[in-house]
Amino acid sequence: MYIKDYLPKGDAQTIYWVNNFILKVRDLGPALGVSDEERTRLEDYVQDVNNKLNSVQQTKQTYQSFVESKNAAMDLMRQLIRKMVNKLKLHDNYTIADGENLGIIPPSNAGIPGGMDNARPDFEATVLGDMIRLDWMKREFDGVVIESKRGAEISWTRMDKDFRSPFEDTRKNTVMAVPETRWYRMRYLIGEKEVGQWSDEVKIVCSLDSVT
Repeated sequence: MYIKDYLPKGDAQTIYWVNNFILKVRDLGPALGVSDEERTRLEDYVQDVNNKLNSVQQTKQTYQSFVESKNAAMDLMRQLIRKMVNKLKLHDNYTIADGENLGIIPPSNAGIPGGMDNARPDFEATVLGDMIRLDWMKREFDGVVIESKRGAEISWTRMDKDFRSPFEDTRKNTVMAVPETRWYRMRYLIGEKEVGQWSDEVKIVCSLDSVT
């Protein structure tokens, strides 16, 4: 049959129990054969344990302080790196090769089917009342450039660059209240530079506030 140990397992609970034990031993000890020497040695052990527990607590506090200081320094370092990288990517002399060499973009063939030169954005077009929402996948890139054709247009029109999905096309139909066909395509950006191939074209038919 299992009998629970009378000594607690936690440090604080053990010290509390032992202090109570010592108080009782001072009264009961002599009659039960506990010598003053044994009791004094136990009290010395308790004092030694208390001293070491205090040292442990101080060490924990010091360690936590160092961790917090390290984390603050790490945050500042990361902020500066991101600011520097954004500046590099916007420079006219910046190239994809520079980004790969600096380790701020993956190598051309890293995790991208067909390599960087063949990367194509995936996106969906959804008509929402008075706008068309384009949801695109960012992957390892910074953004996309978006082009469109609508109605009878035969040439692509540069709409905008987008660095956070989704993109919202709020243009009204060229002819009011007449359903309009639109095509969209995207190409990835690293910084301000276009990379990879144009996406598949996505076609929708819309009117001002409805889909036909």
